[in-house]
Amino acid sequence: MKDQAENLHQAKLTQLNLLQTRIGLHGNRMWQLPLTYLGLFGLSFSKTSEKTIMLPFVAIYFGLFAFGFVLLICFYGAYEGYTRTAKNMVKLEEELGLNPSTANPWSHSWPYFGLLVLGTLLSLIIAIYFYFLEN
Repeated sequence: MKDQAENLHQAKLTQLNLLQTRIGLHGNRMWQLPLTYLGLFGLSFSKTSEKTIMLPFVAIYFGLFAFGFVLLICFYGAYEGYTRTAKNMVKLEEELGLNPSTANPWSHSWPYFGLLVLGTLLSLIIAIYFYFLEN
């Protein structure tokens, strides 16, 4: 019986380690997605201001808008995965008799979400601007 309890405890510790790895993966995605997108947006903006791009500006910014929309869906998936993992970690920490220290405040991720929304909307506005400018 003691071996069974020890095995269960060890299994829960292993699960806690896996959850810690998973929460880091989801957390990294939540800041990498918006900042990478804004870097791509900034690079595109600087190249269009230099007028060294052969593609129509409408196509570039509409493409950035579509890409931003897809990234918003990916961001939601990362946030949902992060939230689910954090809840499971708190539950597991309580089962192990640890003081639950895992937190998931929305205030940690809303700035990144806001940056992604801002970049996506700016891409759409600029695409519309160039569309009417060219027509």
